[in-house]
Amino acid sequence: MSETRLNHHFKMHADVTVSFEGQPRIADKALLGGLSTQIEPVLGTVIQTGVSSNARMKLVQIFQVPTPNPFIPPSSSSVAIRFDLAASIPLVPLADAAGDIDMTGVLVIDPVARTASFNGFLDQFPAFEAFVIADRGSPRSLFQVFPQRGNTPLNLPGAANNPIKISTTF
Repeated sequence: MSETRLNHHFKMHADVTVSFEGQPRIADKALLGGLSTQIEPVLGTVIQTGVSSNARMKLVQIFQVPTPNPFIPPSSSSVAIRFDLAASIPLVPLADAAGDIDMTGVLVIDPVARTASFNGFLDQFPAFEAFVIADRGSPRSLFQVFPQRGNTPLNLPGAANNPIKISTTF
């Protein structure tokens, strides 16, 4: 994992490296909880900080998906990774009652077509983003989803229910 890829604010972060040398496999992964900071509103001083737990962040499975294209040799295949991610906001009063930040779904990477797609669900709050980096190149945005105006941690209870289905090339 590149340190420069972590120079932004996050509540939960999943970083996965897939190797397509030989049998496709997860070569590296990091599931991180993010830092929260409570600021005193008048003086702007830090009151407290906390880190969300990564205990409920899981890459559930990885498996190969046969390519449906008959012109691609049978040895070529896509890889699918199932994400089940949940993290609380540690400094929100009654955070357990407020609910977790949730993201669930399947990321499919096709090295032959050079596509990445995600099909799943996000919470209504906060913002979510995903990037794909191929061959140590520049990050390519898979998606950036922002909460609707007025959404707050009070929109978190329950499972993720904001559907997303998106693809990009790399």
